[in-house]
Amino acid sequence: MISEKNKYVLNDVVLMRVFAIFLLVILHSFTIYGHSWSPPASFKDIRFYWWIAHITSYARLEILVFIPGYLMAYQANRNKLNLVFWNFTKKKATRLLLPCIFFSTIYMALFFSKFSSLIPRIIYNSSAGHMWFLPMLFWTYLMGYVYIKRERRIFTKKSYTMLFFAMLTIFSIIPLPFMIGSAFYYLFYFILGVMMYRNKDIIIENFCCKKYICLLTAVFICVFVPLTLFREKLSEISTTNIFEKGGVILLLHYLRMVYATIGLL
Repeated sequence: MISEKNKYVLNDVVLMRVFAIFLLVILHSFTIYGHSWSPPASFKDIRFYWWIAHITSYARLEILVFIPGYLMAYQANRNKLNLVFWNFTKKKATRLLLPCIFFSTIYMALFFSKFSSLIPRIIYNSSAGHMWFLPMLFWTYLMGYVYIKRERRIFTKKSYTMLFFAMLTIFSIIPLPFMIGSAFYYLFYFILGVMMYRNKDIIIENFCCKKYICLLTAVFICVFVPLTLFREKLSEISTTNIFEKGGVILLLHYLRMVYATIGLL
């Protein structure tokens, strides 16, 4: 798993990054057909491109949070995660928040003329454009750090760990400021990366074979196609009943988690 030329380069992580970049490029090429962006007046909807947009979106951001969790577990395993919490926070703030503030300020200065319109964006998006990912990743890192350092005290039963973080993702539905809400959703995949690294030898020994890969691919297709169509129908539901609306949002949320997790694995 570790390159012979550089013992600190994990080949499996390199492959995951290449795959994630490939997904992002394809996704953004077809996003408009997936109805995530507002189409122009002369736009022609093509169903085949709609499927490409959804296939490439199943775990495109989740894998980018899965990788840091995987790497943090690697660092902890090699006793390289030796920074105290405050120093760790400063390091991540320098790498994630400062670039976010710098580029977002330029973006906002160019495209927002009213200062009053910046306040909600700063509080609830903490960025502009695609920079929202950086503050979200910052909070995810901090929560992941606390988990790795304190897990023996907090989680006495390991079997309930992923269930706890899956339940915690419900806070992502709430519009919490500074992208904290989104961090609760992606934290699940961060911890999944931690778990995957710790059990990678067992996984490689028992599941890295053609039989398992074909089986998992078949399971993903069988789950992805009906769930994608079901989510499309759910998203079209319009109701004024607060309980029905909340139920639809909650169902869409966990359906997304199901096929994102299967696709990621």
